[in-house]
Amino acid sequence: MTGPTLLVWPSTDLDGAGNMALDEAAMVLGRRGTHVLRTYGWSPACTSLGRNQPTAGQLGGRPAAGLRCGIDVVRRPTGGRSVFHGPELTYAFVSPERALGGPRALYHAVHAALSEALRDLGVPLDVADRVSSAELPLDQAECFVAPAPGEITCGGRKLVGSAQWRHRGAVLQHGSILFRNEQARATDTGEGGRGATSLEDLGVSLEAAGIRERFVARLEGAVDGTAARGEVPPEVMDRAADLEVRYRSAEWTWRR
Repeated sequence: MTGPTLLVWPSTDLDGAGNMALDEAAMVLGRRGTHVLRTYGWSPACTSLGRNQPTAGQLGGRPAAGLRCGIDVVRRPTGGRSVFHGPELTYAFVSPERALGGPRALYHAVHAALSEALRDLGVPLDVADRVSSAELPLDQAECFVAPAPGEITCGGRKLVGSAQWRHRGAVLQHGSILFRNEQARATDTGEGGRGATSLEDLGVSLEAAGIRERFVARLEGAVDGTAARGEVPPEVMDRAADLEVRYRSAEWTWRR
């Protein structure tokens, strides 16, 4: 039985608001039964806040909760804690809500596919079994402070941070694969990322394109479908342009 099509879009580097708007817009296709994978970088570097992460922020757009001045900030549609997006490969995977057994099963299926892809490329991984990150208050922890159960780690340190959002029949899952650990750049304290590792730390040199191709191959097996590559449809681009207004607004960024 052939599953829903897996659409793979070209890798593009946008700013924070542009990336988040395009990822949410892709959920239009997820609601129609299609899986979508997008991988990308951030230009300029950016700190993203989790959807419901408290910041005690100011509507004037001033940094809050120890965020460092001069770094772009955006609030993600997905949950979790703050992440500094610098030297990394980010993925956004969109799926129908009930595909692959539902959101929790989808989370683990995507992690399994990405783990297999990284192991194929020689990255030595383990899987976290500690309940530590989930116990930390949202306003006192960054995503890479400590791994949560099922996350992709090496030597107990997090290599990939992921988060989800379920909305109107579709699921969006985000993840960041660190090429170099620069999480400390996001905050004035310089303490971010103490529970993180990176490909550089592991002595592994990989190109984003190589990771993406292995990830696509493994995802094809996970969704029981065949990847189709193509440009972002005009209707999704139009939807993203509308959503970008919200992601650039101080009311959204500092709403909590």
